[in-house]
Amino acid sequence: MSRAVRAETRSRAKEDIKRVISAIDKVRKWEKRWVAIEDTTMKIFKWVPGLYEYYLTI
Repeated sequence: MSRAVRAETRSRAKEDIKRVISAIDKVRKWEKRWVAIEDTTMKIFKWVPGLYEYYLTI
């Protein structure tokens, strides 16, 4: 097997991984949470990505 073929296979695998990660980001669950602002004691209520493990249990 030549070096060019191996490199092509590796690059195709990387593209597949990027495609899967982008698909997961599109269907990610979002939730409103209280988030602390750095260097202060203030908190704001904002949309953040939900915990992936939480949605696996439902």
